[in-house]
Amino acid sequence: MTSYQLSVTSYQLSVTSKQSAVIKEVGCGENKAASCPLTSR
Repeated sequence: MTSYQLSVTSYQLSVTSKQSAVIKEVGCGENKAASCPLTSR
């Protein structure tokens, strides 16, 4: 892989991890499961 492909892949991974973190926070009210331990009320 070229350095450009590596940088694009790492960028996509960081975006995916950010999206999953947001989904965990937002989905707490809907999915009241252990998938969202941060804001368990």
